[in-house]
Amino acid sequence: MPTLRWISFPVVLGLSACHGAGPPVAPASAVAATVPAIDGISGDSIVEDIRFLASDALQGRRAGSEGCEKAAAYVAQKFAALGLEPVGDDGYLQHFELTVGESLGTDNSLTVERDGTVHESVVERDFIPLSFSASAHAAGSVVFAGYGITAPEASYDDYKDLDATGKIVLLLDGEPRESSDKPVFGDSKPSAWSQPRLKVSTAKEHGAVGVVFVTGIIGHEREDDDLPRLSRSGGDVGVPVVHIRRTVSEEWLRAVGRDMATAQGEIDEKMQGASFDLGFKATLATDVRRERRRTDNVLGAIPGRDPGLAHEVLVIGAHYDHLGLGGEDSLAPNETGQVHHGADDNASGTAAMLALARAFSTSKEGCARTMLFAAWSGEEEGLLGSAHYVQHARFPIAATEAMINLDMVGRLRDNVLYVGGVGTSPAFGPLLENNNRDVGLKLKLMVEGVGPSDHTSFYLAKCPVLFFFTGVHSDYHRPSDVVGMIDPRGIERVTRFVYRVSSDLLRNPKRPEYAATAVPPQGRSGEGRTGYGPAWFGSVPAFGESSGGYLVQAVTDGSPAQAAGVHAGDLIVRFDGKPVSSLEDYMAVLRRKRPGDVVEVVVKRDGNEVTLTATLGKRK
Repeated sequence: MPTLRWISFPVVLGLSACHGAGPPVAPASAVAATVPAIDGISGDSIVEDIRFLASDALQGRRAGSEGCEKAAAYVAQKFAALGLEPVGDDGYLQHFELTVGESLGTDNSLTVERDGTVHESVVERDFIPLSFSASAHAAGSVVFAGYGITAPEASYDDYKDLDATGKIVLLLDGEPRESSDKPVFGDSKPSAWSQPRLKVSTAKEHGAVGVVFVTGIIGHEREDDDLPRLSRSGGDVGVPVVHIRRTVSEEWLRAVGRDMATAQGEIDEKMQGASFDLGFKATLATDVRRERRRTDNVLGAIPGRDPGLAHEVLVIGAHYDHLGLGGEDSLAPNETGQVHHGADDNASGTAAMLALARAFSTSKEGCARTMLFAAWSGEEEGLLGSAHYVQHARFPIAATEAMINLDMVGRLRDNVLYVGGVGTSPAFGPLLENNNRDVGLKLKLMVEGVGPSDHTSFYLAKCPVLFFFTGVHSDYHRPSDVVGMIDPRGIERVTRFVYRVSSDLLRNPKRPEYAATAVPPQGRSGEGRTGYGPAWFGSVPAFGESSGGYLVQAVTDGSPAQAAGVHAGDLIVRFDGKPVSSLEDYMAVLRRKRPGDVVEVVVKRDGNEVTLTATLGKRK
């Protein structure tokens, strides 16, 4: 499961029931000692699979790594031993590529010309390009633009009365009043405005040609003035972006009689932009090399036996990748370099999926519909594997009955099992309730089809989904997520319950009918409240890597985007006259618009540019 800051989900917020109208929650009093035994599903054998996948030898299974390849080979061997039909590009493997890291090229420089003297900074000593920087050159006057935030709904704008056109902007990390626990923008802290990529998009919208970040003093008094490390970026932002040491920025500010603490303190106190021109020019060059590597989904099928239903497919999937040796997505930043074992996240889901494959492959009844068992890679990088499958499906998505997703199912506590996606079909509430009658799990049901795991890719393709999850814990995204913390009896109960639910779906002559659900109010799941402003367009961004625009995964029914003729798969390249090279560029423009504004939208579709007109609605 990706880092929880990446997307909102009711479980993350500690909610235990549906939002709005939805299926009933199983009564807490209905507790059974066991789920009826099912051949092939044993807690001990499930834990043995987890033990291998979460071992030191696999080095945390980072997508694209050797450890991840070993995990894929292990799953493929298990599929072969069970006699599953290989349905990948190469046997059981479905290949795709992802960015596995960045490194610096040879053309990185930062020079300023001040008082007739050229001052040159040294890369990796005084400055470093950020991982999402473009490989590009820029030159222009340098202006200080505070935190680089334009938030009209909060009456805050660092660019007020500042002309950044054709200039290089110096920006503070974070957001005002960072040391305060009280949110300053919206209802979350840190807010979307603090995201560096969004700040770069804002700077571009104001005409900047390059961006220089620096860590402020207030709130960071006890921290070393270190440069950040390169990490996976998911694509560049179209302009050169670097981070400089505070000592360098202090030299720049002293030249105009300023200092960082005073400038930052003035903004924090008044909650108003306090930007100014530094009075000199800079030349900036960045050269960031991106390494691409192959990784694989692992796909095995059991053909259906009913001639009338065999063309329909039930997908049972779990991601098998994790965080490797840590990095920016780790919640233990001081333990970078240590194996992040990912026993619960998500060796547990992968092992449960293998147990289900074993149980169904040996069932005497057989399967009426076809079953696809899938181990996804690249989930931690943004649902890359499941998104790739949906775009290159081995079985038509239109013929996919439902997708069942297992992510972090290894720590059943207090008999509580969370189930997401329940609102994606009216059949799911009764299905879960009926199968739980003599099982007695405390089901905490959630309506939304969008959440922080691979079922989202299928839901956005209009497929009913169910997401099984035993909850977040203190070892999440830390090296301490080890096999010894897995509950064998608990994961056995969960897996048996999922088997019962899956069996009913396979046997029922009627497919579950798809239903759209509300989009959660925050995060990359759609146009969330934070970061998008008051106007509503109604597009849902595609998960995974994309470049050259903002790729639309889905369009909300009844939205301005739908009325304008935007389609899933469109690449938005201009919005309201502004160029768009990323989701953040789009956000930077949209958040400044108001309900009722008419905007021109240019999309690339089938290799051609199509110009559309949309009247923006009011965000709900």
